[in-house]
Amino acid sequence: MGLSPDALDAVAWGELTTGDAPAETVADTLRRLALAGAAATDEDCRPLYCLFPRESQQPPSATPVAVPFLLALASDPAMGARLTLIGILVDLLELPGLLAQNRPAVLSLLTDPDPAVRRAAAPLAHTAGALLERWRDETDRSVRFELLNQWHEDEDVEAAAVVADALAGDDPALYVAAVLASTDRDLPARHFERLITVLTDPALRPRFADIWYLPGIDEACGREHLIERVFWVFWRSMQRPDLEIAFPLRLLTAAEQSGDTPLCRTALDLAWSTLTRRHATDPALLPAVGPLLDHPSPAVRQRAANLLAGLGPAAAPYADRLAALLDDDGADPYLNGTVGELARWALLRIGDPRGLPGLAERLRRQKEEDWAQTNDLSGPRRPEIVHVLAPLRAHAEVLLPELREALRRSDPRGAARGLLDALAAWGPDAAPAAPDVLPLLHDSFTAHHAMNVLEAIGPAAAPLVRGLRLPDDEHRRRLEWIAEPGPTIHRSADQLRRLVATTDYSLRIDAAAALWELTGRPGPSVAAVTEYILPITGAEPNYYLFDLALRTVIRIGAMNPAIRSALLAARRSGLRLSGKPGYEAILEDEARRALIDQALACPDVDASAEGEPMDVRVRTGRGGDAGALVRLAGQVEQWFGAMVDDPGFHEAVARQLARGTALVAVAGERVVGGLLVGRRPPVCHLHWLVVDEDVRGLGVGRALVAEALARCADGVETVEVVTFGADHPGAVVSGARVFYERLGFLPAEAAEPGPEGGSRQVYRRLP
Repeated sequence: MGLSPDALDAVAWGELTTGDAPAETVADTLRRLALAGAAATDEDCRPLYCLFPRESQQPPSATPVAVPFLLALASDPAMGARLTLIGILVDLLELPGLLAQNRPAVLSLLTDPDPAVRRAAAPLAHTAGALLERWRDETDRSVRFELLNQWHEDEDVEAAAVVADALAGDDPALYVAAVLASTDRDLPARHFERLITVLTDPALRPRFADIWYLPGIDEACGREHLIERVFWVFWRSMQRPDLEIAFPLRLLTAAEQSGDTPLCRTALDLAWSTLTRRHATDPALLPAVGPLLDHPSPAVRQRAANLLAGLGPAAAPYADRLAALLDDDGADPYLNGTVGELARWALLRIGDPRGLPGLAERLRRQKEEDWAQTNDLSGPRRPEIVHVLAPLRAHAEVLLPELREALRRSDPRGAARGLLDALAAWGPDAAPAAPDVLPLLHDSFTAHHAMNVLEAIGPAAAPLVRGLRLPDDEHRRRLEWIAEPGPTIHRSADQLRRLVATTDYSLRIDAAAALWELTGRPGPSVAAVTEYILPITGAEPNYYLFDLALRTVIRIGAMNPAIRSALLAARRSGLRLSGKPGYEAILEDEARRALIDQALACPDVDASAEGEPMDVRVRTGRGGDAGALVRLAGQVEQWFGAMVDDPGFHEAVARQLARGTALVAVAGERVVGGLLVGRRPPVCHLHWLVVDEDVRGLGVGRALVAEALARCADGVETVEVVTFGADHPGAVVSGARVFYERLGFLPAEAAEPGPEGGSRQVYRRLP
């Protein structure tokens, strides 16, 4: 079977579309593949990826037309890129309708004489019936293994019987595949002991050698890769942290008893993966990993040193052994860093000064020499310069002479930036290095990093930079600030409040801190940064600006209940508080947990200290108050949607004023707050509460609600208000939910979203 040139030429390709190329490209690629035959390569197939739909789009019109031609090429025994074409088809035939339209050609792939083709095409069986048919006829173990893998979401009775037979059978590879294929979520845990026995038995290892293949890989993956697959089940599918750590530890025990070095390497890699994802695994890992520093395999010693570096101070009992490995050049050729390099980092993480001599120059050479950097950032690798040096600020006096020399010798495109970042982390302690930093202001690769160092040094750098001229506007402004330091935000309280209410990201946090410095009132500033702290407890935690916001809370010296609750939940989490891979997850987690502990020592905002209550009186609104209420509406449009320019809002205010159901708070002759009330016994509704931003936190809102409750009492059983949902930014900035809770309202059912699209929730209380 092969591609028909006449059929290909009969297609009006110019009238079809693809994801990102002319459809004629597909036709040209198919022709080239047919002509190349056995010489066709994976690279020759690359243009065909334009047949995939872009995100959230329908399949290109060329895709269903091209699929039969792809099947024809993939079915040709003389085609050199068969497996690549099948891989493309496996993904394309997931698109609606395409599999059914091409069923006969697909079935021919499933019965192809070449087991590699049958393995690659196994996902195309798709239904329980087709899988069972192939299972009954299949004799190749590697294909049967792949067929089992396709049953992982199938609950067909006959398919379940196949899985049960494999579980009870004596083929170890098919047994493991059946464990992975079972729809019984808890089965891997129940089979934990047998899995350990099967996967660690040296006599059974050869029976895994030719059984499991991955798409695009010509050679079988073998036992170690299958062990990793089982491990991911305990992590991703079952969410069993106890088994996630127990699994590599049991593998290590078995490897030690049998002298199985490949198993030991795999177990250490899995232990590292767990350590970078889960907090507080130190007690279990340390006694299992420490003795492996004496292992005869350099690849094992390298991984052991790396794990001890991850464990940090907990690895102190092995400091002497680590120090003895500082000159060990052994390494795994597939990983980055030698045993000695990782042992040195482990010593430094412990705080042992034996790792300090020659450190800066070693780091410079490591960065600038021609060494292969691993592409797997999650695996063992030697750390970046800044991650080694930044925590060593206490040793700055010892390290600075060598660091300055390393900086002078560094390539701006190599080690210089890492050395500069470390100096910036040392702050004023880096001041002696300022003369060596100045030349790097004139190189585009290092100017930003050098500027960070000078800013971190502070006033001591000012005399050195006065009179310097830089062409870049941003760098020039930063240089001027270093030369003549001053407050970063020169604004009045009113301007800062508006920034807090209307800006976002780091500027909002800076404005909140400046507002606190200016007014001495922590409440509004803490409320403004809360939204950047709460996402740490979400299903997918967001750490963007978390550190900056939390440092602001620490600087202010106060927090609120929402922040405290989020921080306590984060501290209880067994997961690393980081979105980074590898060792950086450990470092970020340690730093964030230290920040959290520091922040939790801060008291909650004392509402009574937010300012003396204003001398206000609350009265029924009058027609002449409409303009004042519209003015106040303009201060909260970002939370409630457009009102100032909305005729409907103006009409509603006029209607409430005419009915006498609007309350206003007046300070002197100025309206500083308003509340619209709807009384329909047995329920009284508080429709809209607003307080002038200049007097928030001074009891105006409390006075308005108190007057409304007094007026609603007769014949009313409950009082309701609809306020922001817990996830709405306005809930944090305005403090509305906390405000109502302090007045005795309790959160109830969800309400319809507000006009701006944000969530809403009913709060209810007895009058």
